[in-house]
Amino acid sequence: MLYGADIFLGPALRNTSVKNKKGSRAMINKLATIQRKVAIMIVGRMRTSPTDALDVHANLLPFQLTVDKVRFKVAIRLATLLNTHPLHNPVKQAAQRFVKRHHTPLHKMMYNFKIKPNLMEKIKAVRQGPKCELNLAIRIAGDKEQAKKEDEEDGARIKVYTDGSGCEGQIRAAAILYRDGLAKSRRRMRLGSN
Repeated sequence: MLYGADIFLGPALRNTSVKNKKGSRAMINKLATIQRKVAIMIVGRMRTSPTDALDVHANLLPFQLTVDKVRFKVAIRLATLLNTHPLHNPVKQAAQRFVKRHHTPLHKMMYNFKIKPNLMEKIKAVRQGPKCELNLAIRIAGDKEQAKKEDEEDGARIKVYTDGSGCEGQIRAAAILYRDGLAKSRRRMRLGSN
């Protein structure tokens, strides 16, 4: 019901210098009546029950706060976009200053919630790109003597040893982590039947 609320609904409760259009208020009131009908169905009360009491008993936020919550989440998500995203520059410009005439929903959101994208931490969705080559070596020795020799020659600070087996119809796996020659963590698991 609130898909795209950041675009078509203006600020609900905030009294700022941005004039809240009558159309936005009318839309919020119409949507609030839908939430009221749903709350009556959830709680099983009469139509004359006060909306505030219905919202409390149905565990719903008042509709104006729900709209503000949705708009705030969208504003935060937009403020944390990476520099490579096409909306990064428009969001940054909208947050720098509020234009008095011909402001967009983006200007209103950034102004109402006082969000500064420059102060937000940007976290990449993935740690490495698909073409990234990791700096680790995977070696599988042919026999016990060769494995022992390779281990003695390897000067890496961090080493992980893994093994797996199928025994008595069950598949098992084990791993051990060594850091600077000391065993730091071990893990053994029975994965299931073969």
